[in-house]
Amino acid sequence: MLQNRGLDVRLQIAGEDEQGGSGYHQELQKMIEYKSMSECVELLGAVSEPTIRQGLEAAHVFALASLNEGVPVAVMEAMAMEVPAVVTNVGGTSELVDDGADAVLVQSEKPEEMADAIANILQNPELALSLSQESRKKIMAKFSHGRSAETLAQCLEKLGITNPS
Repeated sequence: MLQNRGLDVRLQIAGEDEQGGSGYHQELQKMIEYKSMSECVELLGAVSEPTIRQGLEAAHVFALASLNEGVPVAVMEAMAMEVPAVVTNVGGTSELVDDGADAVLVQSEKPEEMADAIANILQNPELALSLSQESRKKIMAKFSHGRSAETLAQCLEKLGITNPS
């Protein structure tokens, strides 16, 4: 859809299916080949943390078109790396994202809406910068490991478990 709009886009899909590549990975690969999209869509499979970091550093937009999520760590990673994110409004993503302020929420199973949101970010550098900056601020304030440790310590204190030293 984005290429049909004249945008020069490349998509890298990281992660692997539950069957170690013999499930939906193969179906996606066949679809990519059938639609002659091999030059612009790449299935990375399971990747290391350094590879994820490199990909996020190079990305202009992070997109997660899930049908079901808890609070997605992948979105938190993208937001922490200041990559503008477009994510489907499923599961816990609405707890993580303030739509239009630090990322963009779209309805699941609405590829046109996802494409519109991605195109808007790619064509609007001010929006991309604003989303990037606000997303990093949010992750640092609410989801950093320091914040998590503080919350855990508070919970332990409420349970009467204190530091023995």
